[in-house]
Amino acid sequence: MTETVGATREAVRGAIGAGQAIPLPAPAAQHSGSVVKDSLEVRVAKAKTLEERLWGAAVLKMSFRLRGAEESPAFKAIYPGVLRDLDVEDAAVEQFIAGNKERVEKAARGTQE
Repeated sequence: MTETVGATREAVRGAIGAGQAIPLPAPAAQHSGSVVKDSLEVRVAKAKTLEERLWGAAVLKMSFRLRGAEESPAFKAIYPGVLRDLDVEDAAVEQFIAGNKERVEKAARGTQE
């Protein structure tokens, strides 16, 4: 079981249930060996831009496309959820691929050349 430092289990569950950030101890408190209960900070991930979201979906789709696996059960199970989570449409991903094909293919292959 994972231990939550600096927040009660109930607070974490409540934050997750409400879609909120989880309060964490300040960096100094995290690394000092003792947790200071008064110094909580909230860390929130930076919102991704539309281009970043399209990039992620495009690289995923291209990685399956390059292997000829767009009809695979894995792709069909994963890709719709990715589109939903990233709040993008497949047509927009295809348009992004068309405009950035070389970069997307390189990323999908994991090459830098």
